[in-house]
Amino acid sequence: DAWEAFLEFRVLIGVLLVVLLASTQLLPYLDARAFAFIMGIGLATFSIAQLLGWRPVSPPRPAADIVAGVLGGFFGGISGAWGVPVLMLLLSLEIPKRRFIRTCAVTFLLGSFPFFAGHVATGVINAQTATVSLLMLIPVAIGMRIGQVVQDRLDGERLRTLILWVLVIAGANFLRQALFAA
Repeated sequence: DAWEAFLEFRVLIGVLLVVLLASTQLLPYLDARAFAFIMGIGLATFSIAQLLGWRPVSPPRPAADIVAGVLGGFFGGISGAWGVPVLMLLLSLEIPKRRFIRTCAVTFLLGSFPFFAGHVATGVINAQTATVSLLMLIPVAIGMRIGQVVQDRLDGERLRTLILWVLVIAGANFLRQALFAA
């Protein structure tokens, strides 16, 4: 259940939450294009390598949890994408599908609290952006429902492959933003 996922990945989650809250304070000072380029290269490289057959050795824990927590917290605080390093860690651990999904859900949910609080403190979230964010919960809920239907029909390996392709697309989008955005 969710509590078991929390307990198993408590180091990852704890580090992620602290770093995520702290890094939200950096957003007003960062170059968005440089950030997008770094994220795009990292995502695309990791995902394509795995799709081509590279399987990272299961990293030693809790060191891997700390690294994923720091990276996820840093990038998450400035982009909202704290899940990418978490996904990379969980994919490399090759945990069973249900445990993978449960751990992602717990991590993503808990990360939203420091993300929100940190961005309220910086003024990034205000009346205008909060309204847009609330409206965007509608497509998020639809996407989550579609994801539930899809993941229920896929075995663990097919779900892993689908996630990697989504990460390739996300990496390409980050690179597009870095190289071609106005």
